[in-house]
Amino acid sequence: MIQASGLVRRYGARTVLDALTWTFPTGLRTHIQAPNGSGKTTLFRCLLGLERHRGSVLFDEQPLDAVRDAVGMVFDEPVVYPRLSGTTNLRLLCGTEPDQTVLNELDLGPSLLARRVCGYSAGERKQLALGLCLASRPRYVFLDEVDEGLDDATKLRVADLIRRLPWRATVLTAGHDPGFFGLVADEVVNLGEGRLRRAA
Repeated sequence: MIQASGLVRRYGARTVLDALTWTFPTGLRTHIQAPNGSGKTTLFRCLLGLERHRGSVLFDEQPLDAVRDAVGMVFDEPVVYPRLSGTTNLRLLCGTEPDQTVLNELDLGPSLLARRVCGYSAGERKQLALGLCLASRPRYVFLDEVDEGLDDATKLRVADLIRRLPWRATVLTAGHDPGFFGLVADEVVNLGEGRLRRAA
């Protein structure tokens, strides 16, 4: 469970999050939908402690620092070492031995992982980022624009993997493809005017 209470984030005179309060239940996949610029990525960054904000965030009643190793994330632009191979990225960034089942389901095979990431397509980079996120079986998963750059077949495979993760995780997603996220989400909430509201 992730509990956000009274989150406020402003950029100058612009209020992006306005006393936002919401509980994301354990084991549920919640999709946050909103137009570009509405604050989805800002919300994720505040929940993850990557931006200063007012208010509080608790992960199963604990502060982020107590559960940081149990948090996985994918942002629109994957954070990887482009001059290193996929295998080396996994070894350096996973923090644990990767779950081979997850890598196989993402089609991250030996031939792809042996190549330098700078030679990957946008979709392959996103698959690697998702592998880095999920291979350690995090209890809290943040996926921002995880579908961007993926072809239709890979989207279906990724959606299926997220929907049936073999461990109980609280999953938050954000993005613009209703077909993809409709396959993934248990619930959909709208972000508007700095607050979350359950979709009709």
